[in-house]
Amino acid sequence: MADVTRDGVLRAADSAKLLEATARTKIDRYREGYANRNGVTYAFLPCLMSTSGRMHGDFLRLLFIIAHRRTVRWFKDMGDDHHSEDAFKFRRGQYFWHTRAAIGHGAAVAVAQRARVAGHTLCHPRPPPNARDALLFPANVPSGI
Repeated sequence: MADVTRDGVLRAADSAKLLEATARTKIDRYREGYANRNGVTYAFLPCLMSTSGRMHGDFLRLLFIIAHRRTVRWFKDMGDDHHSEDAFKFRRGQYFWHTRAAIGHGAAVAVAQRARVAGHTLCHPRPPPNARDALLFPANVPSGI
């Protein structure tokens, strides 16, 4: 909102660079807090997504790792130790795209709920035409006067 003349113009020509810059900022901001807590070292992974649905590369890699682990667990639970490579890739792809679509859907709903609509274009509820104003027609005044 700093420059309203840019209405509809992207902040960066390459949106991947914008996600990378935002990720770098978040990593720099939170690295110390996650570095060493009570003798345990944690890693910080920024999971970034643009309002248009573009996901940061590290976020996509995390989704892939999750899909891979779910697939390994699924084949193990099914008792199929001799599955084909194509079957494994197909199942992993299903898990990956389903998770990505669910996150994308959640982001789309969040963006839609936060969209700001100009106040003058909103429909304001109007009182019915037979409603009486309490100041013009007080309850203690007979209606015949």
